[in-house]
Amino acid sequence: MKKATLYAAGIAVAALTALAAVQPAHAITGPASFVIGDKLFDSFSCSAAGGLCDNVSYEPVPGGPFGVRFNPALNNTTPNTTEDILLGFHVSVIGGAASITDFLLSSNAATSGSGTVTDTLEVCTNAICSPASAIVLGSLVLTAPPPNGVNFPDTFIPGGPYSELWVFDDVGATVGDAPGTAAISRLDKIVTQLPPIQAPEPASLAMLGGALIGFGILRRRKRT
Repeated sequence: MKKATLYAAGIAVAALTALAAVQPAHAITGPASFVIGDKLFDSFSCSAAGGLCDNVSYEPVPGGPFGVRFNPALNNTTPNTTEDILLGFHVSVIGGAASITDFLLSSNAATSGSGTVTDTLEVCTNAICSPASAIVLGSLVLTAPPPNGVNFPDTFIPGGPYSELWVFDDVGATVGDAPGTAAISRLDKIVTQLPPIQAPEPASLAMLGGALIGFGILRRRKRT
């Protein structure tokens, strides 16, 4: 059974901020920024020990959704070890409209034996992303037991809508005492938004007005 838990604000913040403080950010392969629709994505980062960020890359999620596809390139087969990386990015609405309301995540995480893949996710309103300096919206902790899959459905972000967010997640591939594998090479992180409010076109307003007038005439005829 897949496990997916939305934690209350502040839970698991210490683990992510501690990892970020201990491990310096590394350069990762991808554009400095990109735009999808009215969303600007930038400030991409990766922090990890042992060169785990060297093979990490990112790109826009194919197909047009507002999101980032990270390629963590984790593949752990060593008992009693964890490969762990901290990934981050910033998303903002061009023009400043507060329209970001939801977040969803999917991946191709796969495990066998004693292997597990976890993703502790925090969505914050500033780049510091700590309880003392930001409103931490929540944390997702997901575990992928055999055979595969780490996914979290489209989930409302408390306090929204927002005009910008910083997203950080601590991805871990762990193998326990027994033989096993823990791997993940695709992690899609997507924001969704309020549907745009469409102003009625003049022709539509004219048709509506005509219909209302006709309805009024019909009612008067019925009364007489």
